[in-house]
Amino acid sequence: MNIIRFFKRAFAAVWKRFVLWGIQLRVAHWGKNSLVFFPMLYCGRGGDFWTFVRVCGLFAAFCLLSSAMYLINDIADISCDRLHPFKRARPLASGSLPSTLVPALALILTAVSLGTAFFMERGAYHVLFAYLLNALAYTFFFKKTAFLDILSLVTGFFLRLAAGAEVSGCRMDKSVLICMFFLCLFFIFAKRRSELTLLKVRSVDPLSTRKVFQRYGERRLDAALKVSAALSIFSYLFFVFKSLSARSIVSFYLFLFSVPPAVYCLLEYAKVLRSGETDGIFRSVLKHANILAASGVWALFFFLAAVRQ
Repeated sequence: MNIIRFFKRAFAAVWKRFVLWGIQLRVAHWGKNSLVFFPMLYCGRGGDFWTFVRVCGLFAAFCLLSSAMYLINDIADISCDRLHPFKRARPLASGSLPSTLVPALALILTAVSLGTAFFMERGAYHVLFAYLLNALAYTFFFKKTAFLDILSLVTGFFLRLAAGAEVSGCRMDKSVLICMFFLCLFFIFAKRRSELTLLKVRSVDPLSTRKVFQRYGERRLDAALKVSAALSIFSYLFFVFKSLSARSIVSFYLFLFSVPPAVYCLLEYAKVLRSGETDGIFRSVLKHANILAASGVWALFFFLAAVRQ
């Protein structure tokens, strides 16, 4: 019995440490890297097995590299994170994990990520290296300057798209890229607005956790949300009607049917933010069944249209 208890306690301790590292590496945020699959699906190559395998490898490389950048970012911001009502619970900020291991782990994850991309696709390696430089520049320079921080984050999403297009051999239409740009802007402004609301609800000075909040007030962020949402909708409509000349009529109507749920998702999420909800984007979507259902309907119509070509 003593041996069984010993192994149970040992397993519980190892599992706890494993979970803490998973939280610190932001495994829950790996979903952002699924953007690398978009070019493959957009071009209707999801059924190509080897293309799918290569994109899965690219996804893994981005997950490792993004986790390494999260580690570096958290070490750089550890003093500010300890003042944040949410970030102070992170394992490094709370002291649950030792910070001494972070530089070596970040270096290992970066090396494995870049090595994977190098042997898989030379073009993807260059894009991944650009992502690394952009992430480091964001951590040490851009995040301290209003609007440059936003553009750096948007660049990170576009580099994921570019890498996915490189590996899958797909050329993205300019109208899709314009739409993705404004959509990324909307969600980044939404994240800033949600964080500002959270800090004010918890009576925390926003400037103590993020200096750029000196330039981002509630009114400015609300205006930016409205403008980016409107531009996202108009650019998506432009893409849909442009597809009429490039795709079949069935594909066009499927894209057209995807417009109402897309518009509904943006407007409903903007309303959720204005109501003062402090959950993040993913938590808000999962929490509100109407937004989740509309997202599913949009995805269904969009990818059916993409497959139809």
